[in-house]
Amino acid sequence: FIIEHHAKYGKFPSLKILEGKFNLNFDDVLDEPLDFLAQEWRETTAFKGLGEIIEDALKCLRNRDVSNAIRILDRITDIEFVDSHCYISDYIDRVWERYEEIKKGLVYYYSCYPQFDDMCKMQSGGVYTIVGRPNQGKTWFSLILAWSMWKLGKRILFVSPEMGNEELSVRLFCLEANESTLNYYDGKINNEAEFRSAIDKIKGDKNFIMVAENMVVNIENVYSMVKKFRPDILFIDGLYMIDCGKDTRMDNLIVAVTKLKIIARTFKIPVVITMQFNRDVKVNKIDTVRLENIGVSDVIGWVSDKIFGLAQTDDMRIAGEMIIKPIKSRGGLHPKYNMGVRFKWDVETNDFSEFEIGTGSVLPIYRVIEYLQNGKKFDFSKGLYEQLTGDKPVQLVTNKPLWINSSFGVDNGSDKQ
Repeated sequence: FIIEHHAKYGKFPSLKILEGKFNLNFDDVLDEPLDFLAQEWRETTAFKGLGEIIEDALKCLRNRDVSNAIRILDRITDIEFVDSHCYISDYIDRVWERYEEIKKGLVYYYSCYPQFDDMCKMQSGGVYTIVGRPNQGKTWFSLILAWSMWKLGKRILFVSPEMGNEELSVRLFCLEANESTLNYYDGKINNEAEFRSAIDKIKGDKNFIMVAENMVVNIENVYSMVKKFRPDILFIDGLYMIDCGKDTRMDNLIVAVTKLKIIARTFKIPVVITMQFNRDVKVNKIDTVRLENIGVSDVIGWVSDKIFGLAQTDDMRIAGEMIIKPIKSRGGLHPKYNMGVRFKWDVETNDFSEFEIGTGSVLPIYRVIEYLQNGKKFDFSKGLYEQLTGDKPVQLVTNKPLWINSSFGVDNGSDKQ
């Protein structure tokens, strides 16, 4: 009926028309902006033969089960172009063109973390989730990703229901000036003139948009902001705090993440979200960083294209290190990333650099950004540290891992392993 009405009158029917014709009650969805509903229904106009899907959704609405109705409608995005591309031969040119774009570095999004980028292979239309325990560094990590992508020319929309604009700005300015946030809050910036000079250079920039302070964030706000600002990448810090007007946090999350998938595909942008692990993830047991231990709902695992968990033992915390571990990878994962990527995680010195897998050499984030800004690309068949610096990496004397002992010294690990 909606498709026929649009074809006849050139517009979508109002909710009142739908209620009258089908004896429905749309009370549960009347608070959603009409342009958002129209965009969801507009997805259907590209197809035929969707009567069963729409009817299933309407049955759920008749029973006031909005969550399941939305989940059913989201199946529409899974059969995109089904009418016009029904033979595998239709994809030959398209797939080959995509491959050529990949070779030229035109498909994936890049940050200051080359190994994470290679592990993630972030691209438009995907949903990417960063999961961690409370106060572990989810916001910091996503903010560093956003900041470095902005430095590399991307337009960023960073939405955070958890933090204020000023707090986020302090972190961003400290990254920009390569200064510790601890020094800022202690009133002891190393070089105040250089700090001020660094942040003055970004005056007038309109390509990093923050939405945080004094705002109840709901999914309709997010859609409207994406439509207004047209970012290259959307970050949602603390998806579990998004308000969708539902009675439970689980229902809120189900609606939020499924609609974020629609936003990612509609606007052809990647969406990066942060979530928390539940209490089954233990501090000193990295093997508990698993898909089933994401808090609130399993829907994150269903919808996300890639999921990464932050892991940090007590010894790693003392040493100022972190691991980001892949826990879901749609499309496969190179074996060298099975155990994740190790980072320096030192707020005191503002050092959040990757360690190169195999050599343990540090890949400083500022040098990586400069390398990419100069139009260079990393060749992952060769040593990254050597490409970045022109120097051979320093090899460890022993093959045994280094561990921190009880007196904060270093031993060869034979007793601590």
